[in-house]
Amino acid sequence: MRLFEAKYTDTQRDAVIRAMLDEGWSAPDTVRAAAAGDIPGVPEPFEIPLGTVYWLAREERQRREEAERQARFAREPLPVLLEQLTQNLLQLLLTESRRCLAQAERGDLDLPRVTRLIPALRTMRRLVAALPKRVRAEAPHDELDELRQELKRVAPAVGQ
Repeated sequence: MRLFEAKYTDTQRDAVIRAMLDEGWSAPDTVRAAAAGDIPGVPEPFEIPLGTVYWLAREERQRREEAERQARFAREPLPVLLEQLTQNLLQLLLTESRRCLAQAERGDLDLPRVTRLIPALRTMRRLVAALPKRVRAEAPHDELDELRQELKRVAPAVGQ
C-alpha cells in the first residue's frame, strides 16, 4: 500500500490551474465547473474543495514566480541583481524602522528591537554608499537621515 494516493489526476489538476491562472476564473466558478464537467480538457465531472483549488493555484503561482526569478537571474548580470537586492533590503529596513518609530511615539519603545535596527541601518548606509552613482541617486538617503534623527529624538542613547 502506498502512503499517498493522489485524489486528482494530473489532467484535473492542470485544468484547475489553467482555469484559475490562465483563464482568470474565480475559485468558486472553477469548483462549480468541475462539478458540472465544464472545465476544458476534463470530460468527466469531479468534486474538488474550494480550499484545494486555492492551494493548487497558489502553489502553481509560486512555482511560476520562482521559474521567472531563475530565468531573470540567468539573464541579468550579478551587479544588477545585487543592486536590486540592496534596494529591496533598504525598503525593508525603512519599513521596519518606521514601525519602531511609530511604536515609540505611542510610548511603547521596544528598545531591543530598535537596538538591533541601528547596526542594520549603518550597514545599509555603507551598502548604499558602495553602490554605483546611478543607483545611489535613486536611493532614499534623506529617509535614512530622517530616520536617524527620529531615533535620536525618541531614544537619544540608541540613535548615535
